[in-house]
Amino acid sequence: MNRRTGTTLIEVLVVIVIFLVGILAVVQIFPKGFKILLQSRNASVATSLSRDEAERLKALSENLPGMILPVIYRDGVAMVDSSRSSSDLGPEGASLDQNGNLLDVDGNVVGPWSLYSGANAIRRVVGETHQIPSTRMTGLAANTAGGLLVLDFGPTDPNAPLNVYANDLALQPVLPADLTLRTLEPGVFDTSYLTGDGEFFVSNPNLNSVALLLPMGATARTFHLSLSANIAVSSKTTKRDYVDISVAIPATTVGSVSGTYPLYGVTLANVLALVSGESLQTIELGTLRVGRQFNRIATTALFDSADAFQFKVLNPSLGVLQFNPAAHGLTLPSTGGVREALRARINYDVYDWRILRDDFRLVDENQHQLPIPSLKVASTTGADGLLNGNILPLESTPTLSGLLDTSLANEARADNFVLVDLDTGGVYMERLPGDPDTSPSPLIQVDKSLGLITFRDADGTASNGIQQKILLPDGTVRDVDIRGRAVRALYRAKNEVAVQVLMAASRYTLSLTRPGVGQYYIGGSNAGLGGTPTRIYFPAVDAGRKVSVGEANYVQTGNRLGQVIGQDFVVSYQPGVNPVGLPSIDLRDVDVNAQSFDFSSAVPASGIKGASVAVRVVWNPETFKLTGNASNNLQALNAYGRSYRRSTTETFIQRGEVSR
Repeated sequence: MNRRTGTTLIEVLVVIVIFLVGILAVVQIFPKGFKILLQSRNASVATSLSRDEAERLKALSENLPGMILPVIYRDGVAMVDSSRSSSDLGPEGASLDQNGNLLDVDGNVVGPWSLYSGANAIRRVVGETHQIPSTRMTGLAANTAGGLLVLDFGPTDPNAPLNVYANDLALQPVLPADLTLRTLEPGVFDTSYLTGDGEFFVSNPNLNSVALLLPMGATARTFHLSLSANIAVSSKTTKRDYVDISVAIPATTVGSVSGTYPLYGVTLANVLALVSGESLQTIELGTLRVGRQFNRIATTALFDSADAFQFKVLNPSLGVLQFNPAAHGLTLPSTGGVREALRARINYDVYDWRILRDDFRLVDENQHQLPIPSLKVASTTGADGLLNGNILPLESTPTLSGLLDTSLANEARADNFVLVDLDTGGVYMERLPGDPDTSPSPLIQVDKSLGLITFRDADGTASNGIQQKILLPDGTVRDVDIRGRAVRALYRAKNEVAVQVLMAASRYTLSLTRPGVGQYYIGGSNAGLGGTPTRIYFPAVDAGRKVSVGEANYVQTGNRLGQVIGQDFVVSYQPGVNPVGLPSIDLRDVDVNAQSFDFSSAVPASGIKGASVAVRVVWNPETFKLTGNASNNLQALNAYGRSYRRSTTETFIQRGEVSR
């Protein structure tokens, strides 16, 4: 009798169960592995983006702003949010509604959470500086001629103040004794008190009645001010930093005499947007900067050849400006009788650091690869579950605007991609005029999964290059060969990727109280404020930035004197007790024997300025869901904010003041 051995059904089932348990254990490894690979890839892309932006900024070193700051607005006046540090990515609001809008404590809408948190918590550009461009035509009509300028960090927020102003006026230290007795605002001083057009006086600088005495002209003028002021609020005194104050003064009927001008008095307390219960105590004179402001005119108007201080905003979303041709090559008087070239300094809000920029030129190829794939699409949802929407903002008060949006050029297919022509300020049209949006052969095709841009020759004739159509700021369309032209691609990527620029102030002034923006405080110099005697303290927003100390004199162990010259430091929150509560640099980092600054020296520390520019890439792969409960929504947003990833590239860029 033959016996055949086999496997029972029970044994087979046991083996299957064992295999399943083992396979499931192995399978669980794969998602974690894929997640790690994805995180590594995202970090690598972020590092590449930050390095690319740093290289772009090196080429723009002459144009770099003096500061990039967090600000709040009161009656249209920008005041620095002194409590905000660069590491604080939290939202500016008390609650978050189901439409994604942050609300203040009174229930008023602050704005979309994405524009008031994360990288966008710091987005006020102060003092981006440019030579006045030469004249060119941006359209066919005579009113399209002027000096064209595309701002370096656009798109800009069209609903935030955009101020354009010129070189600093020189503060005259000597004021005639009886000038302070004259009637101020709105009085005009008689012609026995005259000043040069590039100068101004300050009356009563250490009193709450401080006033500016500004040079008048044959036409009305506007001046731009920035300063730090000590404001009494109830029984307390607080320092408030102003970066955008506009002061208008009337024209004078008194003719200038030998290049001198009558003075107009302006009481500072009247222009600082103070409310009930607040009063001006003093200003910090070293922070006061005054410049002649350019006046914005309508895009359809003609420039006045007799008034060089005019400009237009051709596209308020893209940050395309145009200057009066009379301003190009103009020089202004400066201290000592030397004249200097007129420059434009611009203050504006970056609309959204999540709108990425890629400047490039096509040579012979008809394709360009963006640095990052996986672009956003307006019809899909973002991190909060709401639709992504369009890439560019619209101006809510279009009284002086020309082209408000670029929908004619973009349509739906490129709703999160815009290609800007840097020579004209126009936008490249994605399709031929009249083509349906479903046209299978657009002029510009963007593969949003790969980040690949393909250009189709509009006329199909190889001999005249790659013909494309530009929608100009005046609404006309021009045919151009895109090869060799300077263009800027604007796009948004998934995971809320933002490329943000951070920088210390281009120069710092000494403060004997808690330092505001562009100021430093020497520890122990004020008994009431205190501080470690070997440290120099900076405002919170400068944490993590690198500064250069021109000269510092100090006392070493054994009462010996020491000195540092041209030393770089990183501003940080130092270990140990911090009575000032601000980031600082410490002499003991370069000399362990340092005991305190030498206050017997005329200059304990001077020549302090920003020494580098940082490019920070912020992204977040997580999501959250909005509900009808505004309080719970804010909690969900805060939980989402804890998942931000960061990659920072710090680069040395020698940034000197290009105007006084």
